[in-house]
Amino acid sequence: MAYQKLPTSDTLIDIQNGKLDTLYDSVRAVKQVATSLNSEIQSHEPLLDNLGDKVDNTNDNLQNKNKQIASLIKTKNGCCGMWIFYVIIALQIIGIIAIIASWF
Repeated sequence: MAYQKLPTSDTLIDIQNGKLDTLYDSVRAVKQVATSLNSEIQSHEPLLDNLGDKVDNTNDNLQNKNKQIASLIKTKNGCCGMWIFYVIIALQIIGIIAIIASWF
């Protein structure tokens, strides 16, 4: 019957230290990635806030224009009112596209 030599406590500690060093390196790398992501997100936050404000303003303007169009259609009878409606909608769409294009 062959006996296996059991590792000494110093050998076990050395093995554990090596694994802990590997784990530490991994954790440090994850921390660096998280720090980089945090910096990137913080740099984009003002841009997103500004974009949100512009979208809100555009939405308010669009709602006001839609109300104006609705009242214009009520006052105009026949096909002339519908053509005005279509032209105004087309102009609104072009305006929205121009605003969005100016952001980029």
